[in-house]
Order: sequence, then structure tokens, then C-alpha cells
Amino acid sequence: MLPYILAVIFPLIMEGAYTRKAYSGLIWKQQGNKLRDKYIVLASLPMFLLIAFRNQNIGADTGMYIQHFNKMVNTPWSRIFVKTSMEEGYIVFVKLITLLTRSPLIYQVVCTSIYFLSVTSFVKQIEENHFLVLFLFGTLGMYTFMFTGVRQCLAISICLFSFRFIKERRLLPFALLMILGFYFHKSSILFVASYFIYPRKLSFSNVFMYAVVMVIAVLYLDVIQQWFNEQLEYDYEIEEGAGGVVFTFLVVLMTVFTIILTISNKKISKNIQGVINIGLIATFFWILRLFTRVAERPSYYFLIFTFASFACAISSIKDSKDRALVKMLVVFLALALFVYRLMTNQASFVPYMVFGF
Repeated sequence: MLPYILAVIFPLIMEGAYTRKAYSGLIWKQQGNKLRDKYIVLASLPMFLLIAFRNQNIGADTGMYIQHFNKMVNTPWSRIFVKTSMEEGYIVFVKLITLLTRSPLIYQVVCTSIYFLSVTSFVKQIEENHFLVLFLFGTLGMYTFMFTGVRQCLAISICLFSFRFIKERRLLPFALLMILGFYFHKSSILFVASYFIYPRKLSFSNVFMYAVVMVIAVLYLDVIQQWFNEQLEYDYEIEEGAGGVVFTFLVVLMTVFTIILTISNKKISKNIQGVINIGLIATFFWILRLFTRVAERPSYYFLIFTFASFACAISSIKDSKDRALVKMLVVFLALALFVYRLMTNQASFVPYMVFGF
């Protein structure tokens, strides 16, 4: 368990190191931004090294993906799409890797490198509290999902790469990345909503409208899920939403806190407002999670935006003592939840084992 704990708290350690150096008065602001980006990369590295070199038994689907990779090594191009439900883009991606290496470990390293680049590039674009965003990413579920959901995590990574184009309102490159993501995991089509919700004004009237949409979605959940099954050729059924209540409450609480602090802050940037809007979609899915477990996985496309907006909201607290107190409380609760999950429903992650052992 210790490797996981050290990995997720490492961003906070690096934050302390960066802060001491950045505010020593020895560097210019532009140099400070470059230095900050380097520290963000270093702070993220331990988390992703654990994913890259994980044993094939860590993560519910890891063994299946390794088995598929080994199968693809000796599969001719003419038969790579035979008897599989996996998306075509992912299959071609795996086959291309097999042309370079037969090692499933290298395959894991390549996939994890894409996760790593996408998360760090996204965090660099956030305006405040970068290291807290990494910590929340590590402790609140999204990180541990990357140990298992390879296809979807590659699609999530593609979606995170598209964030730059959402900000710049460049529809064509965004659309091209969405098409690519769709061919890694069809559920990534849901991320298209991010482009349209990003520029909306954050107001109580708009939030109320989102709440009405959520209520309608709950009332017609069977119809909506059946429609998505037909369009995406899935066979998901409404599953009882056992569990998830605590985390749903936590996501809702973070969202409410963020909205109240942000709306009261008249100097909010358009970027932070857009990040909050996208994060609201994650809250939407986690409320649906109370009614069906199927809603959990789609939330991972948007969850890091919830973490980012929440971290920015904390940094906007004017009183430094209150800001430090809130941050300490958040760190304690998030770490406690992370450890609890490792001891219960993610007990198969413990102890950490390296690939091949």
C-alpha cells in the first residue's frame, strides 16, 4: 500500500519544493512558469510509473488486455478485426505496437506514457493549484481506474489533449480528436458536450437548467440508456446503483462549494468558468450513479475537470489561514478515502507487484 500512498502525496511534496524555489526571488515569472511545468511533470511521474510497470494481475482488466496484446503479435493484419468487440482504432494501435515489440511490458509503458502526457498537459493549462489537482486526481478514483480500463483511458487521454482546442474554440481539430477517441472507445462521444458547455456563462439560472435536465434524465433513464445502447452497439443494462453514495455526496459537495465561491468572485477567468462547466457533467453522471452503475465510467471523461475547478476555488479563498485550513482538510479527507478504498474494494491492488513477478 505504501507505494501508492507515496505516489499520490508526491505532488504535494513537489509543490513545497517548487514554492520555496519559485518565491525565492531568484527567478523571473516566465522562468517560474517553465520551472512549474517541470515540477508538474516530476510530481506526476511516480503515479504513472506504478501504472506502467504494474503486474498483470493488478487491475480487473489488465490481464485481458495483456492476453489480447500477446494474441495480436501473431495475428495477421487481415484477421485483426475477427471475433472482437474492441474498437477498430484501439486494435490498429495495438497491432502497430506489436510491429515494434513483442513485450507486453513495453505495450503497458506506451499506453501509460499517453496517459501521462495527457494529464500533465491538462494540468499545465489550469491557472491555480496545479499540484492539488494532481493530488485529487491521484486519490479520488480517476488514477486507480487507469490501472485497468486501457481502451477508455486512451480515449480519455485523447479527450484531455483536445482541451486546448476547446479553449481556443477550434472546432475542426477538436472534432478530429473526437473521431479518433471514438475509435478507441465509443463512450468518448459524450465528451463532445464539453465543447458546447465550456463557453456558457456560469450563473444560478444555468445551473438550475442543468438540474432540470438531470431530473429528466433520471426519470427517463431506461429510455436514454436503451438509445445509447442502440447507437453505440452496447448491451449495458440498468444496474442497481449499490454503493457510490459517499463519493457522489463528495462530488456534489465539491461542485456546490466551487460554484458558490466562483460566482461570488467577480474576477473569475473564462477558462476557470469553462472548466467548472465541464466538471458539472461529472457531477451529473455521479448523481445518475445512484440509480445505475453504468454511469460511473462515463464520468471519468469529466472528473478531472471537477478536481481542477475545485482546486481553483480553494485558491480563490481570500484569507490565507482559511485557505490553508480548507486545503489541509481536503487533503486529509481525500487521502483517508484513498487508503480506505485500497483496504476494501481495491484490495487486489495491494501489495503492489512489478510486471512479471
